[in-house]
Amino acid sequence: MPWADNRLLNSLRIQRIIETRASQRERLRPLTFIDRLDLVNAMDDEIMGRATFKQLTADIIADGQKALVYESGAVELITNQLANIKIGQNVNQAQLNLMERLTNGPARAVEEDAFLTWEQRFGENLVQAVYERLNMMACAMMIDSFTYNRWGLNLTGFSWGMPSNLKVTVSPLWSLDGGTTANVANARPIRDILNMDRVDADYYGLGPFDRVTMSNKAFDIMTQSTEFLQRAQLFTGTGFTLGTNALNIEARELMRGLMGRILNKEVVIDDKTYRTANNAGATSTTRVLPENKVLLDRTTNGANEWDWGNGVVTESIVAQLIGNTTLGENPAFRPGGSFGPLGYYTPQDVNMNPPGVNGWAVCRGFPRKHVPECSAVLTVF
Repeated sequence: MPWADNRLLNSLRIQRIIETRASQRERLRPLTFIDRLDLVNAMDDEIMGRATFKQLTADIIADGQKALVYESGAVELITNQLANIKIGQNVNQAQLNLMERLTNGPARAVEEDAFLTWEQRFGENLVQAVYERLNMMACAMMIDSFTYNRWGLNLTGFSWGMPSNLKVTVSPLWSLDGGTTANVANARPIRDILNMDRVDADYYGLGPFDRVTMSNKAFDIMTQSTEFLQRAQLFTGTGFTLGTNALNIEARELMRGLMGRILNKEVVIDDKTYRTANNAGATSTTRVLPENKVLLDRTTNGANEWDWGNGVVTESIVAQLIGNTTLGENPAFRPGGSFGPLGYYTPQDVNMNPPGVNGWAVCRGFPRKHVPECSAVLTVF
């Protein structure tokens, strides 16, 4: 039997699956926001400095004259405390009995294949759950709004320091009833978006935003506005004013291309949702990017502007301290600890009452924004 030399539910096996799935994640299920961040190794209480002054141009000085000395500005010290992002899934007694039959019984090839498929899916689901949370937190950093309340951790109104003039509620709103009906005649969605380029240039000098991300609902409301029809006339080659039915606005991909030309930006639609359980165990679905938020950023943003501070996972240190030989077989549980995400198995109950195993995926980190002006957000309805 091919199982003879392999021990099922081995932490080495699940770690290899986690590492493989993490490296393939972009191809399997792209996540808009975490995919925009570099994962940078970081430590708890890491101190970063951020300059808060604008660079002055050097003076022209004649020979023998003194040059002026200017204030050097201020340096803001920022301390990061990394958060744990962790999930466990149970392997119950019935599944363990099946694995025993596959290991020592007369299992057929199709049964072995079924287990391998289950094992791969189990590891993939664990690491995907971790990245779903990373994606949500990355989006929260980009729009400068993070709220979380579960198991005693309450984060409300958490901010990464985005300037108030880049965090704007538009007027007039694109919809007056929460996104159900477009404010066709009065809304100025294109003006609102392009105006953020002017604000950023006038105050921060970083250049125009070249990417805009929004929900399908916000996009549909945008294309119903009179302003869009008027601007579209210039890009469709028509010599007359377009009527409300002149454009096939229901064809979202066509309209997205047209909108990109009008705005001179990449237009990204993101309606990603994630499921969570509250303290009472009830599950609910939440949007990553709220329907009424429009995010502007730059495709050139990199580790100098923002990143994910990826820390050493505490579990990889503790396993060595307590001499856990099972976890010690996991290459991620080496002296000095390991950066996540990583996976491992533990008994569900030390007394085996009932017998069961928990599979885990965990990472430790937090999204960091080094340049607060590298993104902007509009609240549009």
